[in-house]
Amino acid sequence: MTDAAAQGPAQDEPHFEERAENLSEEQFDQWTTVTKFEERVLSQLCNSSPRLLVGPRGCGKTTLLRLASQRIARTGRHLPIYVNYQRSFNLEPAFSTRADAAEFFQEWLTAKILAAARTAHPKALAGQLASLASGAQSFIDRAERDPSTPLIGLPGPAALSKTLSDWAIERSKAGVILLLDDAAQAFAPEQQRIFFEYVQNIRSSLVSYKAAIYPGVTEYSPTYNIGHDAKIVDAWAVNDDRYVASMHSLLERRMPDGLPPGLSNEVVELLAAASFGIPRGFLNMIETFLGESPDPGLTTSVAVTTINQHAEEVDQVFRQLAKKVPAFGNYISAGVDVEQRMCNQLRLLNTVREERSSDEQAVDIAIRVPVNQKLRQILGLLEYAGIVRVSHETVSYGDHVYLRVALHSAILMSRRAFAHGQNPTLRMRARAALRGSRQFSSKRVLGDRLLPPEDAAACVLKLGECARCHQPRPTAEARFCFNCGAELKDESRYAQLVQASIAELALPSLKLEVLQSAGFSTVEDILNDRGQTGLLRLWSIGPTWARRIQSRAAEYVSL
Repeated sequence: MTDAAAQGPAQDEPHFEERAENLSEEQFDQWTTVTKFEERVLSQLCNSSPRLLVGPRGCGKTTLLRLASQRIARTGRHLPIYVNYQRSFNLEPAFSTRADAAEFFQEWLTAKILAAARTAHPKALAGQLASLASGAQSFIDRAERDPSTPLIGLPGPAALSKTLSDWAIERSKAGVILLLDDAAQAFAPEQQRIFFEYVQNIRSSLVSYKAAIYPGVTEYSPTYNIGHDAKIVDAWAVNDDRYVASMHSLLERRMPDGLPPGLSNEVVELLAAASFGIPRGFLNMIETFLGESPDPGLTTSVAVTTINQHAEEVDQVFRQLAKKVPAFGNYISAGVDVEQRMCNQLRLLNTVREERSSDEQAVDIAIRVPVNQKLRQILGLLEYAGIVRVSHETVSYGDHVYLRVALHSAILMSRRAFAHGQNPTLRMRARAALRGSRQFSSKRVLGDRLLPPEDAAACVLKLGECARCHQPRPTAEARFCFNCGAELKDESRYAQLVQASIAELALPSLKLEVLQSAGFSTVEDILNDRGQTGLLRLWSIGPTWARRIQSRAAEYVSL
């Protein structure tokens, strides 16, 4: 791939901004299209019952929550408050430096709700709620920069719930619905526990919540019960014909003057099929493809190269977890092999089917139940990265029950897991990857074929070692070394992540060179560029790329 996509002025227009939180209200309204699948999800998000919206990064959780907020406001029955908790990992250092870290984090949760209420309803706040909200944003700004920021005495969840309930009654509303985005920070169990205890205590007859979380890795508090405290709602529609049509509609809204030269309907269909139901990935591939300005005769090769590059980027997100969350390093290493074995199994089956002149291509893996717990943990990590989607339901084949696992379409394409015959058309490639309701599109395997016993034995958590005698830490909860008695201190992962090189952000090489020549060397340098003033002074970086670079830096440290 060249850096053409990073150079042309068209690439710095906002049409390919993939993060819904970075879109203005006007852009969001103009460019957002709603599918039948999303309509069903929105019906769950707009009612007054608690829900957990589950999906990987880029599948549309933020879009759905913002749409729900707008619809709730239009109906006028409830008061919606959309809250983005994306920067919650900024508070992680507090858990290794202050005794009241739980109270500090809880106060930040409260402040975010108050600040969001003031933004969404500037003319409707009065009395105690208005007084509390007035200082909330100032506390948020200080707390996210400095983990030693003192508490300011904001109410806890139960008291805040009472204040919000009184506000709803004053406004003659049926209640308040909190739409909590990036709700529980992945791989920060203490923050997750506090968050779920918080929403349990804030819920009342007049206050409810919808919370966006990640699949596979979310840890709930001991008293939080899925089904009783909240129901799960899937935000992730893995590819089918309707998804492809929705991606066509998305492009029509963002490109009202028609598709650019070279971007045919067949290319759109192929890239949509390769995106595995994740719109952010689709927009990234469209942008990359257009940046190559392919000649008509090179359309297929450029599209295939675009998909291969996207597959590598998806894999990189997963491999980076070994650096971001060292405790799971062994699981990540094993997960790379599990992914490859799944691809190999599908390639073998599809090759046999192609030799038998069958048009049916297998797209999923079916793992016989019971599934080894270590393999389940690996599947959870792969699902967090968006590489697999684990079905909530099992399927029966004969006398056995299987867990069905979908694998990322771009990865299947890049690993040549589909057998298309000679010189397949773009449409043939796309149709092979689309899932729909295929009854016999799974390859049935035993768990040991994906995670052999010797690999499973190597999957142990890396809990660090004693700084004094270098003995391994026996458990994550241990506070003193069993060998020498020294205190075992937890290092701040956030502090480590912000010192990572900007090379970890998967930026085009030209952008990387420009940033490094201007003195941006670490992720922290990017995050500290308030208002993107430093980025905007650089050649080839305009408003869209400045936002995108900061978004990638923020996402890197948010796990």
